[in-house]
Amino acid sequence: MMNKIYVFLVLIFSFFSCQEEEPSVTSDLILVQGVINDDFAGEPVAIYADGINQTLVAFSRDHSEYNEPLTLSMSPDLAPAVLQDQFGNNYDINGKSLGAEFGNNLDLKKVNFLVGYWFIFPAFFENITQFNGQVSSNSLVSPSEGWLVSTDFIFVGSSRDGIPSIDDPTFIPLSGKEFVDDPFYSSLGQHDLVTVLTIGNTSHVYPHKILEYHEIVNDQIEGQNIALSYCPLTGTSRAWKSEVKNDFSEFGVSGLLYNNNLILYDRSTESYWSQILEKSIYGDCLAEEISPIQLYESTFNSVKRLQGDVQLLSTNTGFNYLYNQSIYDDYRISERVSFPISNQDNSLKPKERVLGIIKGNQVKIYTFDDFNDL
Repeated sequence: MMNKIYVFLVLIFSFFSCQEEEPSVTSDLILVQGVINDDFAGEPVAIYADGINQTLVAFSRDHSEYNEPLTLSMSPDLAPAVLQDQFGNNYDINGKSLGAEFGNNLDLKKVNFLVGYWFIFPAFFENITQFNGQVSSNSLVSPSEGWLVSTDFIFVGSSRDGIPSIDDPTFIPLSGKEFVDDPFYSSLGQHDLVTVLTIGNTSHVYPHKILEYHEIVNDQIEGQNIALSYCPLTGTSRAWKSEVKNDFSEFGVSGLLYNNNLILYDRSTESYWSQILEKSIYGDCLAEEISPIQLYESTFNSVKRLQGDVQLLSTNTGFNYLYNQSIYDDYRISERVSFPISNQDNSLKPKERVLGIIKGNQVKIYTFDDFNDL
């Protein structure tokens, strides 16, 4: 059933650790900050970039309280205000309104966006438009029988649960002695990337240096069960509700990769789920979609500006990993991609970190460089 799936016996990070180091393609911080007001697939959108904190987020500019699309710009007010509309309403990095005219009803509407390495977008999506005007159409490979994708581009990176998910996470509050005394957070660099997920008044912060060793955290925030995933090979973070067929289910690392991207499996039906596509690609749940939860990535330095109850993922995971040592440093600074991909586009560097707004098989791409001339 799983013919044409190739097995690699060498760990991915071991492969790259023995390679000659190449010039960095991601290490130089881009000193840009700004907002692009744009339209994509009939929807007005806004994209915010903060190059120093390596943050890219997107929102819809549609709002039911106004008869015109919002025009967003950088807020002149202090943090947590990040964005401001033409009516003087301020918003934080999650699009939450701050003392706005219509209260919580003015929270910015979410759009489906993904931040990750450029090379994944031509491999996963058919029609790509770049903000600079370049347009490309890709012929996606036909799915294999019983799958939603082609098994020609599925590879095995480890055994099932060979990369162990964190199923009982513990957290350290951002304020207090425990944070100050924690050896991991004392050594975490100000520009090290983290994934931030906010529900209600609570934000959970997941450093990539911890996620590299586990890739999935089965978590709960304000009573809501969520699965947070991070794929180091594609540089992508996703979160969704821990529900399969309307019942609770934890998720684990299947050990499989499609176009280098993480394939999760649920522990209820053992169906396979594509992190990027946010749907089941094999098993009893084939083609079913999951309920996504928006998140964003930023630097550890930016976390200190968050409001509310901010909780940092603890290294108390039950595993004795050297979390202060990144496994993927060599991979990030090279232009190599671990496994073959179904489609390539060399208009950008493979590991350039970009934001894509997704509408079905259509994607619009924004780079940090797009904000240089604002």
